[in-house]
Amino acid sequence: MVIQINVQQAALFKGYFEAPAMEEERNYKWAVHLLISRLLSDEHLNSDDFPTRLSSLMRGKLDPADLGLSRTDRKTIEEGFAPGGG
Repeated sequence: MVIQINVQQAALFKGYFEAPAMEEERNYKWAVHLLISRLLSDEHLNSDDFPTRLSSLMRGKLDPADLGLSRTDRKTIEEGFAPGGG
């Protein structure tokens, strides 16, 4: 099967995904993923502190250090949530 790709549409699509706003959105979504995936890990999901941490997350007050995230992940989260998205 041969697929025809319109060159003009491909260039437009490429420009959209390389735009700074799209990079900011990707950084923000990755930061959210890092926080939520760690919070929902067995270690934290089954802890007595889970409701408090979940509440903190929902209020935007969860400190990534409280989840035992690496320094690199904490920096990624900080940059992803910063105005401009890193």
